[in-house]
Amino acid sequence: MEDWDWDYLWESESFEDVRTLTIDQASIAEKSRVSDTGELFPQFVSKLEDERAKRAAAEEEEKRERLRKLLGLDKMKARDSAETILTPDEDLPVSESSSSESSGNICLRNIGVSDSQLKLLNIFKVYPVPDDPGLVSGFWVLFPREISYKEDGIQKFLDISARMKLRPIQRLQEMLKTDEVNLGFYGLDPRIIRPLSDAITNNTSVQTINLQENWLTVDACFHLNDLLINNGILSSINLSGCRIGPRGAKRLIDGIGRAPALQYLNVSKCQLGDEGATHICHGASESLTLRVLDLSDNDIDGSFARSLYYTLVQTETLQEINLAWNSVKSDEFWENFLTGIFKNLSLTRIDLSWNSLGSQCLRFLMELVAKAPGVEDINLSNNRLNDEDVGKLAISISKSRTLRNLSLKNNPIGPEGVLALVKSLKSSPELHLDLGNIWADKKVIPYLEGIKTVNLGGILSNYHLVGPDPRSIFLKRANFEAMKPKKKKQRRNFGHFVLSLEGSTISKSDFVILIQRHKIKLSESLVEEIAMAFAEGKDEVDLMKLKAFYLQEYPETSLPPPKPEKKKGKKSNDEAKEKTAGDNPLSEKKLTRFVFSLQLINQLKRLNERNINN
Repeated sequence: MEDWDWDYLWESESFEDVRTLTIDQASIAEKSRVSDTGELFPQFVSKLEDERAKRAAAEEEEKRERLRKLLGLDKMKARDSAETILTPDEDLPVSESSSSESSGNICLRNIGVSDSQLKLLNIFKVYPVPDDPGLVSGFWVLFPREISYKEDGIQKFLDISARMKLRPIQRLQEMLKTDEVNLGFYGLDPRIIRPLSDAITNNTSVQTINLQENWLTVDACFHLNDLLINNGILSSINLSGCRIGPRGAKRLIDGIGRAPALQYLNVSKCQLGDEGATHICHGASESLTLRVLDLSDNDIDGSFARSLYYTLVQTETLQEINLAWNSVKSDEFWENFLTGIFKNLSLTRIDLSWNSLGSQCLRFLMELVAKAPGVEDINLSNNRLNDEDVGKLAISISKSRTLRNLSLKNNPIGPEGVLALVKSLKSSPELHLDLGNIWADKKVIPYLEGIKTVNLGGILSNYHLVGPDPRSIFLKRANFEAMKPKKKKQRRNFGHFVLSLEGSTISKSDFVILIQRHKIKLSESLVEEIAMAFAEGKDEVDLMKLKAFYLQEYPETSLPPPKPEKKKGKKSNDEAKEKTAGDNPLSEKKLTRFVFSLQLINQLKRLNERNINN
């Protein structure tokens, strides 16, 4: 495009006229240059002039069209033709200053148009962006471009699991779309925690993770720590029975303290010990959202008490702490624990069950019940509090103004302790007292008429319990052992022996001898028990009492029938032989056989003699 006098162009009245004038001047100059050569080649020059004129006109028309599109003059004309002008246009002042730009570039500063006319509708069509010559793919050779995943993280979990050569969890694909990932008692490979944490990091639906009873390593705790820090909606995590130990607990310190939404943390049965519990308390002290902390069954003996004190003092959100199934009985623990409780205003529930708390911790328990500022629920079940301890604790219960629930079930408390506790409820009628599996007597009934917040195991009826009579058991056993021998001649009827007893009393040694004389085979321990059951004094047996009780138990007992008497006198041998022969058929058969054998022998002898003579 040739250089134009732009100052003259913008100062003229009509931009289109100036453009036309410039084009005509250019064509005249072109003709003047060609006229010199026209003398030599008249026909060729005429054709060349026509082609150059057409080409110049087409180029100028194209440039003019581009400029119209750039300035939006076509749309402005169409809009002006459609609108109705109600007021005359005001003359806009036009700057007379010359452009500081070079004469070869268009300066739009002096154009008398509005801002709306300068808006470019399709700038990418006016100035098209060239296609990528290959720089993008070349840039990502050393650093591959990261794949973008959906927020649910399902495909991300599958890809990372495949990359680590781990077996994916199919049911997890459905869980990632809900508000809970429940993998409790699943037997997870600890390495799967890494892809799981990466998948849940950007997930917007999962709020609860349950990994109960899955053995997790220190590396798994590291990835859980990153998950707690980077996930913004995770509010509950259950690591009960994961056995992370002190090293795993140390990895979770930052995650617990910096988790933006964590409210429930369960690290029970994780083999933390006092060292691991200290790490958990350090993280909980920095948390701004934690409400429930479960440290139960972790072999804690109380040396972490200082860390627990700082947690109770610094936190403003902790509402419940569970220390059950431990051994927090030391004075050091209770001094720090109570100091922290008295300075904390958010804690409402404390669980101290199964800690073998007894008389040595009674004074601390009394202060806890009476002076805790905001505690409403205390669980002291399954400890070693007896009647005396509970009687003193009842005084503190009557002084409490905030306590609403107190559990003392499964403690060795008797009726007297129950009575003292129920009496203490007069000053605290809103207190719910749980005495499950603890029995009271009838003395407590008048105090229970106006109280409906006591849970008792039952009320004893004050009756003597009557069981089976041991005397009947001993006599029944004696009847069995007397008839037990396999041989019939050795069996005896114990009832016949009892009926044969005479006299009132007899010594124990004589009673044993008397049983032996009757050839009754009884065990020594049974004989001693029978003698003691029917004893009269220290060393005598009441035979009449034994006889009366036996007939009461077995009234059908009677004496044996009398034996037939043998006839006296001697019989002759012939009568005896005849009787024996007549009565015994076997003897007659033997005699017949003997006679037949003698006859056979005689015949054989005769035959032998005849053979010899011949």
